[in-house]
Amino acid sequence: MAGPAQWLHEASLRWPHRSAIVDEEVGITFGALYGQSIQTAKWLRKKAETGQRVVIGLPSSVTGSLLYFGGIYAGMVAVPVDPKLTRSQLSYMVTEIDPALIVGSPQLEKKLKDDRLCVVDHYDGFHQLISTRKPTTESPRLPEPERHPST
Repeated sequence: MAGPAQWLHEASLRWPHRSAIVDEEVGITFGALYGQSIQTAKWLRKKAETGQRVVIGLPSSVTGSLLYFGGIYAGMVAVPVDPKLTRSQLSYMVTEIDPALIVGSPQLEKKLKDDRLCVVDHYDGFHQLISTRKPTTESPRLPEPERHPST
């Protein structure tokens, strides 16, 4: 497990409460990024098998990072693609990659009609999708990311 996944694991042990990623919607610590990436890996394993490819068609974001690391931890080949590509470019890439699963934004859905596409609108929606438990007052949860007001 050398490479980015190992580095994230080590950073989560060394600096669990330090900010790892901040996007327009949320910020997330190394500890939460690692923990939620493991949750993402479990969700991905329900959708595809180890060794298969998963296309991540999201802008650079916390959610995209969770899918990338989750794919690696699930033993899959995580393939980020830019959702701003043209319809023909996306179609070509998906044909060549032949993924078992495509996770993308609503922007990607407008350009790519595919039965393997799972649309993720924002972090909260994705967090609910991968959550293994129903939140209750007694149930412990992974740390929620820090909210950043829109500018």
